[in-house]
Amino acid sequence: MKEYFLSLFATPLMGAAQAVGFAAMACAIICFAQKKRKNIIIWQIITLVFWVLHFILLRNPTAAAINTTQIARNLVFINREKHSWASKNIWPVFFIMLTVAIGLLTWQNALSIMPIVGTSLATVAMWLRKPLHIRLLTLPVSVLWCVYDFITKSIAGASNEIFTIITIIIAIFAVDLKQKSIKTGKGEI
Repeated sequence: MKEYFLSLFATPLMGAAQAVGFAAMACAIICFAQKKRKNIIIWQIITLVFWVLHFILLRNPTAAAINTTQIARNLVFINREKHSWASKNIWPVFFIMLTVAIGLLTWQNALSIMPIVGTSLATVAMWLRKPLHIRLLTLPVSVLWCVYDFITKSIAGASNEIFTIITIIIAIFAVDLKQKSIKTGKGEI
């Protein structure tokens, strides 16, 4: 295990990759502190730009390319409420197909299936409207990416996913189950 952690910073390039990854993680935290949906998506795009750079530095073309598709997806999804062209149900299908195609084109080994499946599920989650459904579907996404990140030496990515998993679990208990309890008359008002 000690060798693994030493390898994360073994070269200046690896150190730079991890630093950029932690910058992405910081942007992700800022992202979810925003009050307006538009600002959240803008910060998600900034975060994704850092993740793309992080995975390029790690020489991980599958993750870099798939994160690039997420930038395009978010640019479409941000317009969903405003423009009829962006609210068409074809968009999630298109972005899932694009993710699969890019994943296959950049395929490195069997691990490549994890970001392909994770990002496909994330696309469905981002399309959903109910926060509980988004959170529930995002849990397996974060688990897949966490395992993938750990194996491919993206310690910032793995840390980000662990943080996301904990945040989702807390939100499910603190927000979703509490609201359900209040609606059924079992909670305090």
